Amino acid sequence: MGIRTALSKLSKRRREPTLERAEEAYSEGRKSDAAAMFRALAESGSAPAQLRLAQMYERGEGVLQNFVEAVRWFRSAAEQDSGPAVLRLGEIYLTGLSAPQTATPAALARLENVLAAFDRLGALHAEGVGLPQDFEAAAQWFYKGADRGDATALYHLGTLQLGGLGMPSDPQAAFKRYREAATRGSGAASLQLGIL
Repeated sequence: MGIRTALSKLSKRRREPTLERAEEAYSEGRKSDAAAMFRALAESGSAPAQLRLAQMYERGEGVLQNFVEAVRWFRSAAEQDSGPAVLRLGEIYLTGLSAPQTATPAALARLENVLAAFDRLGALHAEGVGLPQDFEAAAQWFYKGADRGDATALYHLGTLQLGGLGMPSDPQAAFKRYREAATRGSGAASLQLGIL
């Protein structure tokens, strides 16, 4: 390989977007450049880039403000288990899109339990609060919380399994979910076990 080819490849690698380069552009006030880099990374599946792009769409930084795109990218990051994206998406579903300053990093840092956010998103879907009722979507969020050992998500997942909501009815699987939730401290699951 010649020197010219090696320099060309090295130069090309330097131009490829990275989270660090995107954050640097953002901090330097080059927000449209940052948005372009975050978009390229987000489209390739980077959850941190999806979160940052969603925040930029929500605030209209470097892009035209677009709440539909903001929700789309928050959802993509949340589906990859980004805690801040899960929390913001739940807040959006619960209260509607509000002023961007409601999701400041300081506010997110005060929220103690990201696990509960998976359960809250599931509950919002199950109850149809802020969006259409969708038991299948609720089950997906409850599974995420249950996989992490959240007792409330385990309880809710058991309830969906018992009632055949968003999935086939499976009383044995529901019983197992209730038992695991009860061992993790869920009083509601203990009560449900007694009823079963």
